[in-house]
Amino acid sequence: MPAQTTLATLPDPAGVFTGANLAAINTALTAQNANNGTISAAARVDTIALSNADLLALHATPKVLVAAQGAGTLILFNSLVLEYVYAAAFTIGSATNLTVAYKADASGGAASTTFAVTGFLDQTANKVEQIKTVTTNIAQAGNLNQPLVLSLAGADVTGGAGTTGIAIISYTVVSGLV
Repeated sequence: MPAQTTLATLPDPAGVFTGANLAAINTALTAQNANNGTISAAARVDTIALSNADLLALHATPKVLVAAQGAGTLILFNSLVLEYVYAAAFTIGSATNLTVAYKADASGGAASTTFAVTGFLDQTANKVEQIKTVTTNIAQAGNLNQPLVLSLAGADVTGGAGTTGIAIISYTVVSGLV
């Protein structure tokens, strides 16, 4: 992490700022200095086993990939490598795309691009694919202290008896947010 700079409060330059403006600026500088000591980020990589039951229920019950990290934290998704370990192909039906999202029910918005399950979960051999981060801003509001989950849009898949998977997720936890 780069070195932190402590910001100096401004002296009263006689007539350049009003007293109220100067007080507001100095309050903001003091708050930023306090955050400099508490905001931190740590990159992590975790491996999560995906059972057959997990894969069959990704629409109804998104799979938690990273648990909520506590008050004032935001999990920034970097990437996900998914390995499909074939035993029997799934029937796709109305299922469409896999997404890494915020909140246990995936209602916090997408943290990743979408990835089509056709050509992945319906294959008859092992397969590995990558899901990447979204390129737009992640809304902090409502996503603080929320988990990252793997969810499936449309509907759950069926079949696939014995098929499992492995998810390797790269993420960064930012703490000290308010």
